[in-house]
Amino acid sequence: MLSDIAGNSGDVIFKRDPTESELLEAYRSSYCLLFPSLNEDWGMTPLEAMSFGKPVIAVNQGGPKESVVDGVTGYLVSPEPGAFADAMARLAGDPKLTRELGEAATDRVQMYDWSHFVERFDAYLDSLPVRKGN
Repeated sequence: MLSDIAGNSGDVIFKRDPTESELLEAYRSSYCLLFPSLNEDWGMTPLEAMSFGKPVIAVNQGGPKESVVDGVTGYLVSPEPGAFADAMARLAGDPKLTRELGEAATDRVQMYDWSHFVERFDAYLDSLPVRKGN
């Protein structure tokens, strides 16, 4: 288990089933979001982090390729520890860059607002040919 690898250093906290207030505080107090999922069709977690102005470091496949813009709202990396470590080091070494990516993330996440989804869905439905009868 990951908790066994982390040991008792106190630097890493594993929190199962956080309350909503604990989750919101985690987003507020984080520097960025690491999203190492290898098989994620979409992923709400990156969008949630982006709504808090946090850059996302995610595997360059699946859902994050839709929501995270590499080098703009975070980083899309290969699924290897070194790739994540390099991206983390870039952010840790450049607070200004981290702020800029976070601001871009906040802007980008607006396109996933429910009202935008409804508008796009309505436009799609309006574009379909009308069929008479069944």
